Amino acid sequence: MKVLAVSWGSEDPTSTLQTAATISEKMDAELHVAHIWTLLLPSAPEFIESTHCERQEENARRIVEAAVETVEAAGRTIAETHIRLGFPESEIIRLIGEIGAGMVIVGKRRGSLIKRLLAGCEVERIARYAPCPVVLVGPESPLVSPA
Repeated sequence: MKVLAVSWGSEDPTSTLQTAATISEKMDAELHVAHIWTLLLPSAPEFIESTHCERQEENARRIVEAAVETVEAAGRTIAETHIRLGFPESEIIRLIGEIGAGMVIVGKRRGSLIKRLLAGCEVERIARYAPCPVVLVGPESPLVSPA
């Protein structure tokens, strides 16, 4: 079985990843880590300077690498990391199929009430369309040991 731990945007994935590492270890599952980033102006790419995408992708890599280092320092193993450009819901569903994940673990996100009412919650859409269980963890997860 494969477990996929996912974060997106500027979210710090450390607590989500620590919980995913604990769950995958208990299940004897392979752990994959994904971070999805989205362009600030996806509908007008011609207005974005040429290095903007590269900077955003590098920032996404740094976010994931820092979290992975923390988890690996605790003796956990990560099979593979995935950095994707796109909308979280569609990229996560696509990645589940690509790697054959049997479980997805996402961090609890706090969005504005207006945004949730107008656009809905990404986590709700992921849970609705994912072909496997989706586990939602908060920063105070009982599986995350304090640093």
